[in-house]
Amino acid sequence: MINGLYDFLDPTNPTVRGLIDRMRLPTAVNISALLAVGVALLPQRLVRPFLLWAGVLILAVFLGLAFAAGVLGGCLLVFWLGWRLKAWGRRRGSPRWPLAVGWVVVNSLYLPCFLLVLPFIPGMQAGELTQFCGLGFLTIKALHYLGRCCRGQVDPAGGDLAAFLLYMIHLPTFRLGPYQSFADFNAEVDSCKQRVSWSNAGYGLWRIALGTGKMLLLYYLIEKPFFKPYGNNIPFAAGFFDAAGQLPAGQCWVMAYLLFLRAYLFLSGLTDGAEGVNLLMGIRTPENFRRTFQATDIAEFWRRWHISLGDWLREEIYIPLGGNRRRREMNVLAVFAYCGLWHFAFFWGGLFFALLNTTAIIATSAWMAFWSRRRERDSQLYRLAHHWGLVDSVASRMVGRLIVFHLLSLSCVVIFDHEHSGLPMLARMFGFR
Repeated sequence: MINGLYDFLDPTNPTVRGLIDRMRLPTAVNISALLAVGVALLPQRLVRPFLLWAGVLILAVFLGLAFAAGVLGGCLLVFWLGWRLKAWGRRRGSPRWPLAVGWVVVNSLYLPCFLLVLPFIPGMQAGELTQFCGLGFLTIKALHYLGRCCRGQVDPAGGDLAAFLLYMIHLPTFRLGPYQSFADFNAEVDSCKQRVSWSNAGYGLWRIALGTGKMLLLYYLIEKPFFKPYGNNIPFAAGFFDAAGQLPAGQCWVMAYLLFLRAYLFLSGLTDGAEGVNLLMGIRTPENFRRTFQATDIAEFWRRWHISLGDWLREEIYIPLGGNRRRREMNVLAVFAYCGLWHFAFFWGGLFFALLNTTAIIATSAWMAFWSRRRERDSQLYRLAHHWGLVDSVASRMVGRLIVFHLLSLSCVVIFDHEHSGLPMLARMFGFR
């Protein structure tokens, strides 16, 4: 039972592996949907223990006892750490140093997990455990909780351990979010039975169907024809990147676009499914994607893409460092540097991701400020540029969308190529080899 369901079935059998993956992997809807049945049948007072212990059981069955025990052990450590750091912060009269220690401890536990794989799952790649088995979002929820403890907004000593554990491992959003604050999630769980209705269930089923449709498009229009020929490419497309340095430049550009679309369909499809399953239980979660491809600049894109993660980065990093009030450029760089570190534990890829996005946001802000000043003065330069459709026009907005699309496609080349940081493919795309 140490390896869960894999102790009883042969994971090398393609049929068995496919069946298990459909239930295990973060598709639009998976085995966690069964939790909605229990919530519908149970009284409100039993919902929390049911969700908690059913979640632990499902983690143990599909990812093994060792994985489930490691997750629970890490959660208990964070709970204890929150209690100790809160007491330390009270004695110091400031949360600054306790919070810094909490960040060091949690991230020190997280980063080595990039190197781990589950040995009983054939083809698992380094980094998959963190990004696609829940450890990434477990980390940001832990940091959020410690921040609330250090600031005196949560009291672990007099708190409910079960409430904290359910927040950390709630199954529908465990693997890839959306992220939700500790207070908001607990308020939703405590009153979820009030929102179990046919109308919410209908909308939840619609979101699940939408997510499933995105997953089908992803597999049949992108994954199967373009990435499958290079081997088992879910989730990081390692086989494709190994061959990318030998492909024609035009094909590399097409594949870069597909990497971006692939990421969008996967993450937004998963979000639709997670939000739909939660709605079946009467639990509302934040919207994670909002008309993403309508973004006309990079800052607007990040306000539309994985919104809940962006909210966490703003609340836990950007604003505490000073936000827009001081050293804005350094604060933006810090946000993207941590975002890069959180996504992949290789230095050059994270550095490229952070510098690319920070430079784009600073340049975009300067460009918009330049034209804003001339628009306010109704200068001749602005009137001429507006007349030719270079600013504040349909054409300029379309150009902005194209720039954002290309910039993020280049980012995806770096993000998903964990072995080479995207360098061989980028060299082919820009004619350097």
